[in-house]
Parts: sequence; structure tokens; C-alpha cells
Amino acid sequence: MAVPDDALLRPTSVNAIARRISLPYETARRAITRLNAGGWIDRQPGGYISPAHVSLRPPMLETVSALAVLTEDILRRLAASPPSASATRTSLYGRQRDPLSRPQPITDRPYSF
Repeated sequence: MAVPDDALLRPTSVNAIARRISLPYETARRAITRLNAGGWIDRQPGGYISPAHVSLRPPMLETVSALAVLTEDILRRLAASPPSASATRTSLYGRQRDPLSRPQPITDRPYSF
């Protein structure tokens, strides 16, 4: 697995992370503080990065490998079954949505970090 050098990574601020994942700033800050204390991310001038050594930890490698297997399985299943012209999709929470619409962030689910 190719891992970029830490010097090539651009730090991301807590505020940018909070906005991106639709969490209140303070909730994101607490989670990021815990990740930093646990060695999963590093504080840099201007924000935080996920350093190369984290990507090479056995739990991370196992997770990435499992996701690759699941993704391949999904792609095989999609290729084997042609889509229906009138298909509508149901979200994880049972809501109907147009299959071509952009997914909306899930905000009715509690987050735990």
C-alpha cells in the first residue's frame, strides 16, 4: 500500500473537519483531541494530519483489506444484475429517495467518538 510522506500532507483545521462531517465544532474538537492523544492523528501547524505510520498499523491494514473485499463483492453483484428503469432506493433508515439524487448527511443519528 502506497502511503504519502507526511511532508506532502496538508493539515486540516478542527473547524474544517467539523463542517465536513456536519458536527458541532466542540464535538469535533473533543473527538480530534482523543484521536491525537491516542496517536491516530498528529497536530501540525495549521491543523491535523493522519501520519504515515498510522496507515501501516495492523488494525488499519486489516480494515482496508476488508473494505476492499466488500467493495469487490458489491461491484460483482451490481455487474450481475441490471438496474430497473423505475427503481427507487431506500436509505438505511427506510426513507425513499431518487436514485440520482445527491446523498444528504445523516443528522438524526448520535455520534460517538
